[in-house]
Amino acid sequence: MDYTTVWAQVLVLVAGLTIFVNIITEVVKNAVTWLNTTERINVFVVVLSEVFTVIVCVAYYQMQGLEMTWYLVVGFFVIGILVAYAAMFGYDKLMCYFSTSTD
Repeated sequence: MDYTTVWAQVLVLVAGLTIFVNIITEVVKNAVTWLNTTERINVFVVVLSEVFTVIVCVAYYQMQGLEMTWYLVVGFFVIGILVAYAAMFGYDKLMCYFSTSTD
């Protein structure tokens, strides 16, 4: 097994899922009024990230014909947490980093 390829696929997966979760969250946030607090939005992002990450990872393993084990499912949940963190804080932290002046 080539671990370089595996890590590259994981990074692409996290980036793609983060963008997807950000888009879905913004659409739902503007369409639904009960997502008016930060806590509710964060819970929504975590649930959405976990659901989509597990679905995408399981679908990928099924399409590739790979064997599913219990620790892969745990790994999918960990990747879901990374996606949720990136979706909740990644953009804000990135913008704060670029907006600070180094004068």
